[in-house]
Amino acid sequence: MKMDKILKLKLVKIWEILSQETDEDHPMGTTAILEKLREIGIECDRRTLYADIEALNACGYEILCRRSTSNVYYVK
Repeated sequence: MKMDKILKLKLVKIWEILSQETDEDHPMGTTAILEKLREIGIECDRRTLYADIEALNACGYEILCRRSTSNVYYVK
């Protein structure tokens, strides 16, 4: 698959993972999100993931973050 298609697909997959597998009581950490992406063949690093989540939020997809030593993310 071409790199540009993978990059576009990555945003969709991040949204799918978080919207289907998280809620306020069951957030998901960065490491778990990155692992789920790897399982479907999408490589991503922590900094890129933060930027991708920021981009999704800027486009109206509400992904909430509970900040701590290890940030966790969820969708209501």
